Amino acid sequence: MQPWNFILLSSTEMKERLAWAAEKERKALAIHYEEDRATHFLSLKVEGMKQAPLTICVTCDPTRGGSHVLGRNSIPETDILSVACAIQNMWLATCAEGLAIG
Repeated sequence: MQPWNFILLSSTEMKERLAWAAEKERKALAIHYEEDRATHFLSLKVEGMKQAPLTICVTCDPTRGGSHVLGRNSIPETDILSVACAIQNMWLATCAEGLAIG
């Protein structure tokens, strides 16, 4: 069913907006950690989103292929699992090519 879409972002403005959204979510998530772990979590940076020459936004379209797709009826999470596999394959391919991805 290949429910994924790959959106290539090279615009500085779009990458800054994406980094802003990631930072907002990171701060919202940190409140669920205890103090030491929250401090460590907040030390992780999202600057790479703005510095990378290209950002790939991966989305999931659960409607692709219609309402009856092999696997989707018995395991509703098939869509998101397929997208996760696509990202993992992209990660492995970039590593094999000597490129970085995060």
